[in-house]
Amino acid sequence: MKTYADVADLLNFEGPGLQDYVTADELNELIDGTLAPAVVVDRYLEDLTIGGKLQVATDEATTRADLLLWIRMEIECAIGQRQQIARDDAMLAKLDEIKTLVAAEERAAARTHQDKLTLARQAFDRGATKAAAAEALGISRPTLDAWLKQAE
Repeated sequence: MKTYADVADLLNFEGPGLQDYVTADELNELIDGTLAPAVVVDRYLEDLTIGGKLQVATDEATTRADLLLWIRMEIECAIGQRQQIARDDAMLAKLDEIKTLVAAEERAAARTHQDKLTLARQAFDRGATKAAAAEALGISRPTLDAWLKQAE
């Protein structure tokens, strides 16, 4: 049986993380302060004790204090992870908003383009030349020809 300098060493080399000792609801309670970390210390000690002995060189009071510190650090990590997830979710939501806006813009541009072609055809029906229609649209005559060909 290996003896570690302290409980932090034991947990770094052998031990499970906080998620192995608390449920998701209990983690929420630890984060919001409605569950005392000391409750979880007892779970760690019970699990890490082999043959009635915890394999650390420190005394029980120091081990408990170290475990409390360890658990608090784990809680801080969980808070940091949640904050990162919230930032990531917010960023993804903004990207979705941009994609929605771009799609709407593309649909509007396609409708505008179609409206321009419709008006140009109506102008042709009333005797306008392609050169006059292209000038009214603010495009070159070859561009108008390409649009008309593409629309067919």
